[in-house]
Amino acid sequence: FHLFTQRCCSKAQWEIRNLANKMLQICKNHLPAVFSQAGAECIALGYCPEGEKFTCGKYPLKEKASLLFCSEQGAPEIFRESKN
Repeated sequence: FHLFTQRCCSKAQWEIRNLANKMLQICKNHLPAVFSQAGAECIALGYCPEGEKFTCGKYPLKEKASLLFCSEQGAPEIFRESKN
């Protein structure tokens, strides 16, 4: 699983990403229940864990995603982004 979370990322080297995606497809074909959630980590998490320097921009960064979640869930003010 760890290999797929790292190597299926769009920021991984294209040759390695291509190989990892082919391997993942084979795994999904043989064991779909086990590998149904496997792939790039951002897809499963809903945010990019790589940080601002390495993000592809398809998903919000972890910090932004947590702020969005807190604002949507009505989190206490202490957990919300400061407006200062």
